[in-house]
Amino acid sequence: MSTNAIRPARELLLREYRGVLSTHSKSMPGYPFGSVVPYCLDAHGNPLILISRIAQHTHNLQKDPKCSLLVGEREAEDVQAVGRLTVMAEAHKLVDEATVEAAAQRYYRYFPDAANYHKAHDFDFWVLQPVRHRYIGGFGAIHWLDQVTLANPFA
Repeated sequence: MSTNAIRPARELLLREYRGVLSTHSKSMPGYPFGSVVPYCLDAHGNPLILISRIAQHTHNLQKDPKCSLLVGEREAEDVQAVGRLTVMAEAHKLVDEATVEAAAQRYYRYFPDAANYHKAHDFDFWVLQPVRHRYIGGFGAIHWLDQVTLANPFA
């Protein structure tokens, strides 16, 4: 594990705001299912997502919470020459009212339009608790990282 890769991996996760959430398909067992999701980081530095109860990825997470979130640099002309991070995680739906309210306040700062459909359309907040990270900082710069997320006491 390279400690030199932790900082750029963390910076990538902080800088971007969307990724590909991959879950284990409920309807096609054994196959991965990928979908694009916006995210922000919670106070502990873990990815926070807001997903619909009727969405396929939600049904998949309810059956198996193991997932990954792939985040890459948006403006890259050559996606294989720039940084990308796969966050391997366990997804947990937030249910405690105070935790949900804190998540909503944080999420709405980054995605103000989310407040309009959150309650009206049966969306729930989920936190992705990282288990391990795979960071690729360009050609040949490949690292397994155990700890990338960092708590933010100011937000």
